[in-house]
Amino acid sequence: VRKYIMDVAKYWIEQGIDGWRLDVPFEIDDDDFWEEFRDVVKSANPEAYIVGEIPTEAQRWLSTGRQFDAVMNYQLTHTALSFFGGEQIDTQLAEGMMGLTAPTSINANQFAARTAQLLDIYPKEFSYAQMNLLDSHDMPRFLSLVGDDIGRLKMAYLFIMTYPGAPTIYYGDEIGLTGGRDPLCRKSFPWDESLWNRDLRDFIKELIMVRQSLPVLRTGSYEPVYASERILAYLRVDHEEKVLVLINAGYQAQTVSIPLNGAFEEQTILQDQIGPKSFTVEEDTLANVNIPAQTGYILA
Repeated sequence: VRKYIMDVAKYWIEQGIDGWRLDVPFEIDDDDFWEEFRDVVKSANPEAYIVGEIPTEAQRWLSTGRQFDAVMNYQLTHTALSFFGGEQIDTQLAEGMMGLTAPTSINANQFAARTAQLLDIYPKEFSYAQMNLLDSHDMPRFLSLVGDDIGRLKMAYLFIMTYPGAPTIYYGDEIGLTGGRDPLCRKSFPWDESLWNRDLRDFIKELIMVRQSLPVLRTGSYEPVYASERILAYLRVDHEEKVLVLINAGYQAQTVSIPLNGAFEEQTILQDQIGPKSFTVEEDTLANVNIPAQTGYILA
């Protein structure tokens, strides 16, 4: 049986698939099995992607570099729902989500700490390959979990599109599809375009284009520089580029001053990549930035 499974794994890689998404791999409680699986897959294609459905922290499967390349990052899902959902989380609908504890509202400081920690608990090459998702076929859709609040969904997608890892869009999220627990989270895609939220779709398309155009959003370090209540700011930095992301996840406009930790030269003009705003660096700070409710800037 074991040889048959390994032969199947190799066969489909040789046929051209890009990798394997492994359903509940923790049910095979055998490290040697998964090490052999990796060897077989990588021998057929060293670039093949192996991602496991592990809802918990996954040090066992990622720390040695001998099993998976990534896991479905439900730990990030849970954290994003806790912050961007805030007091709007439908706690009854979220109960038992992926076998995790029910998410509760957290502030920006807690969110910044946890999202940094999730990068530190694995070797970098695996942290930066994580399958980052807001929802899936096994849980209620994010939009339903936050009371159909499109603004919260937008800010959550802005975050995962500017955070290290492989951002993943579950079909229909981009046009505002809702859905509760299985099977409601697996409803048919509405091909009637009059039912689509086109503004949301355009926003997500723009985020994708920005991520593709700025390599630092894929490979740069993640450095939170400001976190207070519902406001979060973080740098993405590599040897060639620097980007500052600023998010107001709250319902009220705020005026904040963001320390830049020497990332930009004095008088640098930072232009929002998804809107018309621009800001000037003065004394290593973006001073008195007014950011409307449920708004984000990607500044470069």
